[in-house]
Amino acid sequence: MSMVRGKCFVECLPHESIAKLSQTDGARHHEVDNIVQNVSSPACLCVGVWSKVNLGACPRYINTVQNFDIEAYLGTWYEYSKYPFAYEIDGRCVKHDYETLSENKISVLATQFSSLNVQTSTDGVAKIVDPGKLSVRFNGLAALLGLTDYWVLATDYENYAVVYSCKNLADAHAKNVWILTRERDPAEDVVTDAEDVLISNGLSLDPLIVTDQTDCE
Repeated sequence: MSMVRGKCFVECLPHESIAKLSQTDGARHHEVDNIVQNVSSPACLCVGVWSKVNLGACPRYINTVQNFDIEAYLGTWYEYSKYPFAYEIDGRCVKHDYETLSENKISVLATQFSSLNVQTSTDGVAKIVDPGKLSVRFNGLAALLGLTDYWVLATDYENYAVVYSCKNLADAHAKNVWILTRERDPAEDVVTDAEDVLISNGLSLDPLIVTDQTDCE
């Protein structure tokens, strides 16, 4: 496993796992084709769209917010940190805006400035499927991800939210984590509370990259 700050975080998978990944059809085969980034050695192939890839299925037991109040969750959240994610490489000033579409659906709009200082955005629709669990379908290039889990592990609605996503890839799984805050520059205790949530769920803090939220206006 390797990480370069601001670049893609990849996991090297053995050839037998790659063989299983390729023994899929239809949309899944297309999806696999699009996540393969490069061959780093004869012994492994690096998969770089998702952040942290491990063999085996997604963990079955991850605690999410019970009695999730979607109305209180709406509005603007700023990305404090995340596991490196290919669709946000070198992105800064990342923010997420959520608005109501219907009783169990909300719109998702993620905006950022690229390394060339060009503002880009990705939009989609999230559907509530269980308490604290949403399923998101993005538009544009991010649509290649298909339906994506968006699980709120914890939030106080006013300061921070911890979001988790996991996707099964044949005999492997890929995890993403985001710490979102209501302020671009959150207080230290807010960040600590959010990071404690990751620790309590057995999720490593090591891959986290702090998002640049300076000179955003």
